[in-house]
Amino acid sequence: METKHFIDLPNGTIHKLLLEDKLKSGTYVVFDGRILSLRSLERYFGDNFYLLPDVDSRGELNVIERKDNLVQLNDALMQSMVPMGYFKE
Repeated sequence: METKHFIDLPNGTIHKLLLEDKLKSGTYVVFDGRILSLRSLERYFGDNFYLLPDVDSRGELNVIERKDNLVQLNDALMQSMVPMGYFKE
């Protein structure tokens, strides 16, 4: 919070902060209906946060909480494609 208000950050900033391991464990991030950004976070950084269930009955807010672990960039979808020969060795 910044002077008793939430800090408004662009979506890409959250990805960058996670990638650089700059979000402390226990930090909450609120998304205002940005499902594509949330899906991207789940895809690449899903091992690094908890998605809190149903904090908004209208489905307009999604909240994640940073886990207490080392940041891990993981892409299960891409890893599943490696044996199929899509990528160079």
